[in-house]
Amino acid sequence: MMLPTHALFGMLLALPVAVLSPEHGPVALGAGLAGGILPDLDLYVGHRKTLHYPVGYSLLAGVAGVAAVVSPTAATVGVALLLAAAASHSLVDVFGGGLELRPWEATSERAVYDHYRGRWIAPGGGFATTGPPRICCSRSGSPSRSGSTSARRSGQS
Repeated sequence: MMLPTHALFGMLLALPVAVLSPEHGPVALGAGLAGGILPDLDLYVGHRKTLHYPVGYSLLAGVAGVAAVVSPTAATVGVALLLAAAASHSLVDVFGGGLELRPWEATSERAVYDHYRGRWIAPGGGFATTGPPRICCSRSGSPSRSGSTSARRSGQS
């Protein structure tokens, strides 16, 4: 995904809170926006390693989510949504493609760094989150003009 999509997805995560608890709506939407953007602040320094924590954000989001349900204050709701949006950002980057500027070309073997295991997670390749529709279809395994994804990765066409 590209940064604007991550930001909007973070806000989408906040919509149920904004609807069910309108007094927390502005905080929830702002935290979702910030959490969707937060991991990409490492764009120029260790991109997808410095601020992308797929395991850490997910665990912290779970704990913060429980805290927000037990004691729903602006702070607990905001922290829970910020962490949930940052977790979703980091996790979606694993499925979307590697570190290259054109992730639909599938030339990178590194998607997001897993700090828990101390290694890079390979791109999932299950679907493309950027690029033209023709390329999105080719990433999902459907043939395209340039051949299948597996053929491109192995150097065959």
